[in-house]
Amino acid sequence: MPLPMRWTPVLLLLLGLPGPVTRSPPPPVERVVANDNRTPAGRLVDGVLTLHLDVRLGEWFPEDSNGPSVILPMLAEAGGPPTAPGPLIRVPAGTWLDVTVTNQLADTGVTIFGLSERPTSGPDSVRLAPGASQRIHFRAGAPGTYLYGARTETRPYIRDQALEESQLGGAFVIDRPGAPVADRIFVINIWSEPDDPAGDSTVVLRNVLAINGRSWPYTERLQFTVGDSAHWRIVNASRRVHPMHLHGFYYRVTGLGTAAHDSAYLPEDQRLVVTESMLPLSTMAMALQAREEGNWLFHCHLIYHVGPGAALTWPDGSAAMAHDGVQHMAGLVLGLAVAPGPAPAPRVNPAKRRLVVREAPRVGSSTGFVMSYAVGEGETTAPVVLPAPPLFLTRGVPTDVTVINHLDVPTGVHWHG
Repeated sequence: MPLPMRWTPVLLLLLGLPGPVTRSPPPPVERVVANDNRTPAGRLVDGVLTLHLDVRLGEWFPEDSNGPSVILPMLAEAGGPPTAPGPLIRVPAGTWLDVTVTNQLADTGVTIFGLSERPTSGPDSVRLAPGASQRIHFRAGAPGTYLYGARTETRPYIRDQALEESQLGGAFVIDRPGAPVADRIFVINIWSEPDDPAGDSTVVLRNVLAINGRSWPYTERLQFTVGDSAHWRIVNASRRVHPMHLHGFYYRVTGLGTAAHDSAYLPEDQRLVVTESMLPLSTMAMALQAREEGNWLFHCHLIYHVGPGAALTWPDGSAAMAHDGVQHMAGLVLGLAVAPGPAPAPRVNPAKRRLVVREAPRVGSSTGFVMSYAVGEGETTAPVVLPAPPLFLTRGVPTDVTVINHLDVPTGVHWHG
């Protein structure tokens, strides 16, 4: 005859069998800290850097601290919080590195790359099974700007697909012995979810495009006075191309590199540019001088890397037409605020230009009209054409441009160079 249900636990106890198992809740996921790449990780003693790195989950808030977030595998220095980008490795040339990496992810293996002597001529990756650790011992190698990172096995990289986890990337800088450290390091990290597997084009792609762990307008605002100079190291830890563009003045490219190699340019080979295209997993050393007062931007020049869609959570759509750059921009953007310096030299005989914004009917277009600029004489009666006529200027010649808006709505002018 079966026992009544209320006696079953007593019988189990008498027989010495285990009762119901109570599982402790998993530890809370730590908040990711935005890494400004000012403080090197590890402990440097007698020419040896000892560093313990973990790969573990973290909750990343790339925008406001109370804004949208995503829980992802992140890099962390053991004993510290996960960071985006990964902890900065920065040592003088000649340093030996003793790095231990632990994969704390329970559901996937991890491949680590970039922890090897520079320049690297062969494979430098190490696979870690869930829960595994690996100690890596190597000499730093040649001075330069490099990167390191990791890749999980649950999100294999497939070229041209919207799937990336370069939040598992960080800067690796090797300084010349005795060289002063007077620069800034900015790391580009991208994470993205795949498109809807059912092919639903209405599903919005979730992604994070960040510089030093933040997406515009929450990225760092850099303060300058006219005449100030700066040296930056830009690290593209993502697997995308980024044409990096500066507003207001030129910058000088002093070196380009990759995760494995770096090349510093001789002074006569350094190019003066406003845009430099960075390849996937590449680095750039640059120098700039703040020559003009105002509020300027340094940003990727691909619109979908700086538009509203670059935010982790898309806005309602109105921001795309906003005239405020804080609203209609997101992603890979840094702000530069340049305060006035000494009185500028007088502007002698500035060239003068007129730029008129107009619209006209256009047969066959989806809107029925076209908006464009007109330049020079007869700008109010000349045909409205796309692309707009070129605006010719001469380097070094001061120029005054008068903008006239003939539209029925407000407009904005975006200046380059």
